Amino acid sequence: SEECDKIKRIALAKGKEDATVIGENNKGKVDPKIRRNSVVWINERDKDLNWMYQRLAGVAMNLNDQFFKFDLYGFCEDMQFTEYDGTGEFYSEHMDKVYNGVSRKLSLVVQLTDPEEYEGGKLQFMINRDIIDAPTDKGTVIFFPSYLMHRVTKVEKGKRRSLVCWFHGPPFV
Repeated sequence: SEECDKIKRIALAKGKEDATVIGENNKGKVDPKIRRNSVVWINERDKDLNWMYQRLAGVAMNLNDQFFKFDLYGFCEDMQFTEYDGTGEFYSEHMDKVYNGVSRKLSLVVQLTDPEEYEGGKLQFMINRDIIDAPTDKGTVIFFPSYLMHRVTKVEKGKRRSLVCWFHGPPFV
């Protein structure tokens, strides 16, 4: 809980910006029909959060070795602190799989907010015809293949904050 609060404090001090989307017709543009929320970009040069990078990289490599066995390079882009507020902010169905021509293979989400602090804002996965809700406990770390369809439902009240990052590797063949 203390680490989650520290991440939130440091990220929010950097200043938020409107989240953008990337796709065939959207190259880093704000598109409120697809995504409405704010983000803060965090990189390894942020000395106050270097411990977080090292810790999450270690956990990711261990989980990858146990469950996925993907060929990974590691982090190739900044982490994304995300905030969804109670005005109905959301992120519609999407996959994380490619960014600027580099293959995202493994996605990670850290839940930074207690579930009692907001309503809605569920991270959901579409698996076949089922919709699976991710756990919401503060501090929960969720890993999933970047090609898995997922979304964040509208936040109706409060603020949902999370940390998102991706592990890259050579394209799947």
